[in-house]
Amino acid sequence: MRYIYKIERDDEKHVLAIREFVRRSDDEMDLLGAQEHPEALMEKAAQSGRSAVVLAFRTEKFFPPAKTALAIADSVVALYGEKRSETTEAEVEEVTAPPVEPKRYEAQPRPEAEAEADTESEAEAPYIEDEFEDESLLEADDLDDEPMNLKVQDEDMADDFVDDL
Repeated sequence: MRYIYKIERDDEKHVLAIREFVRRSDDEMDLLGAQEHPEALMEKAAQSGRSAVVLAFRTEKFFPPAKTALAIADSVVALYGEKRSETTEAEVEEVTAPPVEPKRYEAQPRPEAEAEADTESEAEAPYIEDEFEDESLLEADDLDDEPMNLKVQDEDMADDFVDDL
């Protein structure tokens, strides 16, 4: 599915209409939504630049992705720009990033500096292993069956904690 945005400037009604379609196949398109904006608002936004146009047409129900929104804004600026008399409509297809192929890494021989660092760490390894001869860090006696009660010294903090629950 691809999204297509048709932008039309209606000089008789003094509005800019943006229609959002979804293309299911090459010859089948469904209207998802349409919105109209006052011509004066869009003309002023077009004079201010692309970001102002994006802010002017984005709503809670119509929020195209950033790259697509900028492409729509470019079309609106063109409709209200210097070449205003040449065209009254534009079409923008959803702008998507090209797929990125995953990088494949091949094993490289290790530099000598890393090999020397590994021999130093191997010398320290017996010392580290000696510290933890006993594999069990907690004994069965260390664990109580009774849950611990946490006490909060500040009443305000206790109230905030209860409110979060």
